[in-house]
Amino acid sequence: VLADRIIEFESGSDRLTPMGVQILDELVAPIKDSGAARIQIIGHTDNVGQRQANLALSHARAERVREYFSQHGVPAAGLSVIGRGPDEPVADNATAEGRARNRRIEFKVL
Repeated sequence: VLADRIIEFESGSDRLTPMGVQILDELVAPIKDSGAARIQIIGHTDNVGQRQANLALSHARAERVREYFSQHGVPAAGLSVIGRGPDEPVADNATAEGRARNRRIEFKVL
């Protein structure tokens, strides 16, 4: 359920896009149903701006998702966060569409 789901954010922000919220809403029930599974929330950014700022922003995005899940009944103890900044793009940062896809969250079941 968590594979290949890209949670997008507004540029330069930890504010979720409406589509990002919709996807998180779809993920809440399956994550709750997974029981004791530990999930790592991995934040990413596009390559616009300073690398250090992007690392902090990617971590803030992952924290935002953890908070969202926690507010919707997912135990926070099973959720960890990490920020990868611009280092692992999934799309070309030379286009607006590519940058939007790179402002994302990924999940890893531990």
